[in-house]
Amino acid sequence: MERIAQTAGVNKQLIYYYFGSKRSLYEHVLREATESLRVAPAERRQMPGSPAERLRRLLDKSAERVGTNPEILRAALLPGDDDANTSRQALDELADEFSREISRGQGLGYFRDDADPGVLGLQAAALVLGWAAITADPRRSDRRLDRATWAGEAADLLGRTLAW
Repeated sequence: MERIAQTAGVNKQLIYYYFGSKRSLYEHVLREATESLRVAPAERRQMPGSPAERLRRLLDKSAERVGTNPEILRAALLPGDDDANTSRQALDELADEFSREISRGQGLGYFRDDADPGVLGLQAAALVLGWAAITADPRRSDRRLDRATWAGEAADLLGRTLAW
């Protein structure tokens, strides 16, 4: 907490006053980070294109958000024993975004209806988190790993899985 207070430029007691404990502070930061993953329903409704194109855009937006928010990656991929439920929230938030878009495509008859949106949503989230984890390593500079290329390939993969 001392390092956090120093970095924030505040008194450690002030952090305890507002958050009560280190755990509470951690949960607050995680909630804020996962909140940034959500695509507002109005924004999602305004996304143009077919369900496959919308899924591609959602993959790219999600990769952008995770790539600029390392707390999400850390929380989703490296939960400690005490943080398992809190950390799982980051993965669930991301997977739910994809599941909703897949369900929408199924409802419109664009995607196979025998595919499980929950499972595919988790797989899409894993693709995004995997990209973020791989590209977090500064030694990697492969152009195939740029966000747009990765999102496009992931969307093609999911699209082939969902195609009739």
